Amino acid sequence: MKIPIYHYAGKCWSCKKELDIYYHEELASTYVLGNVKEIDSKTQNGKTTRNICPHCNSVQGSRFVRTHVLDVCSSSNIRDFCLWVEGVLICEKCGQDIDYEIDTEEPSRINDFFLGRWGNKCLSCMNEEAVDALVEILNGLSRCIVCDRLIYDGPDLYDSIILDDTTIVHSKPNKHHLNYEKNQIIIVCSECHTKIHNSKKKKYKEYQPVDQRTN
Repeated sequence: MKIPIYHYAGKCWSCKKELDIYYHEELASTYVLGNVKEIDSKTQNGKTTRNICPHCNSVQGSRFVRTHVLDVCSSSNIRDFCLWVEGVLICEKCGQDIDYEIDTEEPSRINDFFLGRWGNKCLSCMNEEAVDALVEILNGLSRCIVCDRLIYDGPDLYDSIILDDTTIVHSKPNKHHLNYEKNQIIIVCSECHTKIHNSKKKKYKEYQPVDQRTN
């Protein structure tokens, strides 16, 4: 697969001379780009890989390099900073080869790679995590007493997963009083809440309050 490596001409924080900067540093080291070396780091409590100034041997902090990357990722010209190498990426979860291509012409996909959302896991593991996260959300949802659908009040985060609108409804959970005096409350979706107060159908009339709201 083609792997992007971020590259720009920077200046050493110490001697102010120009040098080539690469990110991710580990990939640059693997493909022998620039002056990228493994060093001992107290802040990382072990070895890490960093850009090293070829003039004064100063370590270029990864935080400053990543700041440059993040600034460019917010624009659409990320491709102008990419070198592409042929290689293999390994899923950090299952250890298998990454089974998708990073679109060399699509800035959003390249951004995703540098921002850490792609390139770390294969599609199977990414989908498994997405499903697990969705299941956790669904397990925490309230259920409408009237229509028996789960009430989902959140953004549409799972475009690739189709949620059946007969089992889930996108709505805020509404607290509906059956009895104001006894403060007897049920949770219903917005659709059913409106019908309870406006519909004459028997299905909804049985959920109307037995008394009137008081101050």
